[in-house]
Amino acid sequence: MAKKDVELAERLRDVDLDILPEILGFNVKRAENVLWREYSEAIGEFVVKHGTFSVMVLIGANAGIAQTEIAKTLFIDKAIMVSLIDNLEELGWVVRKRATYDRRCQTLYLTDDGKDVLSQLKRRVRQHEKKFSDRFTPAELSQFQDFLRRILE
Repeated sequence: MAKKDVELAERLRDVDLDILPEILGFNVKRAENVLWREYSEAIGEFVVKHGTFSVMVLIGANAGIAQTEIAKTLFIDKAIMVSLIDNLEELGWVVRKRATYDRRCQTLYLTDDGKDVLSQLKRRVRQHEKKFSDRFTPAELSQFQDFLRRILE
């Protein structure tokens, strides 16, 4: 745990959390906050938010995927999705193309620069994830991920 986290935990030790520790959403959100704060430090100069990273991963794994498919998969609002893709285009990491099967549909592809950046980001994110996943046995981690997926069902 980072020094600033330890200091904060010490200052908040006497705060009565009442029912909050029993609330699943509260605990998930706190864990998410820790994970993404550390994520930001891990990716360094790229300044890529976790949503943007997820979008890039899906485009990289599914060249020609439609924006709407990504939005549905990641539970991202369509307007936010457009903004994310605009940003990735401005960075030169993604290009939009009209779908051959439906001219109203935009399909997405990583550029060569986007592929290079994604490769570097994946390496850093894997290192970041390892810091947390190493706290669990493989069986515990698998079970934990199964529990989280149940929430999405």
